[in-house]
Amino acid sequence: MNGIIRTIRWAYRKTTWLQPIFLNGYDYPVPDGRSFTHAHGGWVTTMMDEAGVNPDLGYRKEVLRRLMDAINEQVLAEFHSPIERVFHVDSRGVLSNDDSSYAQDWDNELYPSSAGFRKILERAWFPLLRPFGIVS
Repeated sequence: MNGIIRTIRWAYRKTTWLQPIFLNGYDYPVPDGRSFTHAHGGWVTTMMDEAGVNPDLGYRKEVLRRLMDAINEQVLAEFHSPIERVFHVDSRGVLSNDDSSYAQDWDNELYPSSAGFRKILERAWFPLLRPFGIVS
């Protein structure tokens, strides 16, 4: 990750101000078997099946919750440094993963729906972008 940030800084080395860098975190997906193309089962579900993970949806959601927490907290958050203008965009908990309503926020088991993306933008991204005049 440090190498990627240095590469971005190098690409913008001739600008008059230090460009902000935003690292996109991820919310808690629901491994329900819905795929992007609907041609095959979901990628996450398939991998969990192959690994012999307990098929209970609640159990699998907890596995993904812990994975997303680890990625956000142990990888992305480590690089969050407003002084260096590097920001972790933490969208955990923005989208529903409640059994009765998650399908409104998730198009499939990895990608949010249009409404879900809108929620992420409004609640997680826009508050970080506004101070830079990127959005109003």
